[in-house]
Amino acid sequence: RVRFEHLLDALFGENLQDFPYIADRTSPAAETWQNRGGNCISLAIMTLALTEPLGLKAHIQEVQIPNTWQRRGEMNMLYRHINVIVQRPARTMGSGVDASGEVVIDFDPDLNSPRQGGVPLTRQRVLAMFYSNLAVEAMVRNEHVVAYANFHAAAAQDPSFESIWINLAHFYRTQADAWAAEQSLQLALQLNPDSYAALTGMYQLLNQSGRTEAAAAYEQKL
Repeated sequence: RVRFEHLLDALFGENLQDFPYIADRTSPAAETWQNRGGNCISLAIMTLALTEPLGLKAHIQEVQIPNTWQRRGEMNMLYRHINVIVQRPARTMGSGVDASGEVVIDFDPDLNSPRQGGVPLTRQRVLAMFYSNLAVEAMVRNEHVVAYANFHAAAAQDPSFESIWINLAHFYRTQADAWAAEQSLQLALQLNPDSYAALTGMYQLLNQSGRTEAAAAYEQKL
């Protein structure tokens, strides 16, 4: 119980505002701690790092939220959301014992979605999401070498994460490499044939290259 309360105090403090949610800031755990803020994946990784030395069991999960799109530069970004599930140790209350239970730690104060019932993520998937985030943020800053390096790191962690290939396809389109963009989108569609973002990307790519008949097939799927 003391260890769990120490974790909550470290994260939220007395005013519950020690680590504000900043949607466009992805950073490693130590940097997130130093900056006192970050997005959901940065704060979740930091929280997981804090639970381990305290001997607490925890995992990161992805929760379902309504599709939320934001325009950043030339990119339309679809947001995902993750949080942390911590196993709260049992505690004695009077003559009885309170059974241990799962506690959700979530940093987004404005998100109107279920906090539980999410999909547990492997560490490889979390790292793939982390590096993919860094790559997209580098693209927005026009740092193409940094973006490509982070896409490569994301794919090395979990090549089954479809968003890597969707985002990488957009990267290739900015580099005027339509062939590589199409190959990336094909990989994304192999992983998820119903991916709205991948289908849209393929339709746009084919239509812009004059392959209207092939584009029409993807338009029909959409």
